[in-house]
Amino acid sequence: MRPDDRDRCQGAEDEDEEDEPTELHPVHYGTAVGRTATDYDAAMKLEGKVALVTGASRGIGQACAVALAAQGARVFVNFHRTAEGAEETLRRIRESGGEADALQADMGDSAQIAALVAACVSRFGRLDVYINNANAGERRPGQRGSFLDVTPEMLYQQFLLPYQACYAGGQTAAKQMIAQGGGGAIVNISSIHQERAWGADSIYGSMKAAVSRLTRSQARELAPYGIRANCIAPGFIDIRAFPGERGDRYDVYNQRAEVEIPLGRGVPDDIANGVIYFSSSDARYVTGQTLFIEGGYLLVPISEI
Repeated sequence: MRPDDRDRCQGAEDEDEEDEPTELHPVHYGTAVGRTATDYDAAMKLEGKVALVTGASRGIGQACAVALAAQGARVFVNFHRTAEGAEETLRRIRESGGEADALQADMGDSAQIAALVAACVSRFGRLDVYINNANAGERRPGQRGSFLDVTPEMLYQQFLLPYQACYAGGQTAAKQMIAQGGGGAIVNISSIHQERAWGADSIYGSMKAAVSRLTRSQARELAPYGIRANCIAPGFIDIRAFPGERGDRYDVYNQRAEVEIPLGRGVPDDIANGVIYFSSSDARYVTGQTLFIEGGYLLVPISEI
């Protein structure tokens, strides 16, 4: 199995290459073991707050949206192509007694980002928490990502557009938070690829490193307005709703994660727990930080998954 695909580290939609599995361990799907941010809490951490989550139609984004609502936030859900997934996010929130709405927007288009934030404020009156989760741009199946094969178009689609989405999204959200007063929180979703180089990840890893670095600038410049900015770098996060949903190759990666990563594979709720921390007053004195939620992935020699 080649270690050159970004999917293993945060559940992107692209397919991975196939190889033979190592020793198989049982895996559990959907949620983490133990208490999660979606569990009922009588003292909700985000009651009265409004949160906007980009890329919230599946995986990490969906888990974050549901967790924010469970902590009392009214949630505005962004999606690009997967309307059915966005409807599922809304259903989960509303069935649990939360309040949410959704809007389609391409985060690679600055005008659509502005319209998205405006729609959120029009619907809920303000914006307190902005979760930058969506990856803009396109990655074509079978496209080689090795350094010598990267083209200018690939750089545009896979570096510039995703980074611009993070930059413009955070900037637009911050301007709204400043205009309304009361501070706020921005959480950027990065990847452990920012920290270590795998084969053929020169674009993706560099882009995610740029997101983490941007977070520190956001934190410094927005602190006078009471706005905190932090980043989460996920490791191997299993976004399957059930075994086989994404094919045999992705199942193999999950089996190997249970063997090769000290704490096994993660699930979207693991990232949502970090998002709740950074979004709430629990992190009132924390800004400019990147939290690695990766189960010890970076503690061991480079994994082949």
